[in-house]
Amino acid sequence: MQCWHRAEDEHSAFWRIYGHRGVAVQASISDLQEQSFWKNCSLRGEDVVYANTWAEAEKKGLRVPQGITPNRSAMRRKRRAFSWESEWRIFHTPPTTKYGVLDGRLPAHEYEIARNEWRSKWPEDEEIGIDSVSWVQKVVVAPASPRWVFESVACVVRRHDLKCAPSTS
Repeated sequence: MQCWHRAEDEHSAFWRIYGHRGVAVQASISDLQEQSFWKNCSLRGEDVVYANTWAEAEKKGLRVPQGITPNRSAMRRKRRAFSWESEWRIFHTPPTTKYGVLDGRLPAHEYEIARNEWRSKWPEDEEIGIDSVSWVQKVVVAPASPRWVFESVACVVRRHDLKCAPSTS
């Protein structure tokens, strides 16, 4: 899972909470979705639903998770206190045509056995071939990063004719 946000500007809380010494990739979601690697993999982007209870989330259109969590529904809900993030997440789901479908009507213990067998068919990692970085607008280095981190990232980014900047937050 990858997490993105729809904010126009950086927010210092993002860096403090999620990326003390991280690197952010700035892109528009529409540019990202137009890339061919979306078609070749089972990737799907969805907005996070901000709700304090599952009843509230359900009223906003999010299905209450059934069965084993974490699942996609559980990963799409966050408390309203985080709504300033305007988060968008990318999920990867192996195609059911390749790995089959689980029978949700099985009793809990049989379902868990079937789920483990089903999950064991999935590859540990699935390579996603990204043939272009044209969708990347800028790479931003966390404000707490040492100078050498910025210089290292800037060196790699320049090879791809991209912009690199230290965080302004």
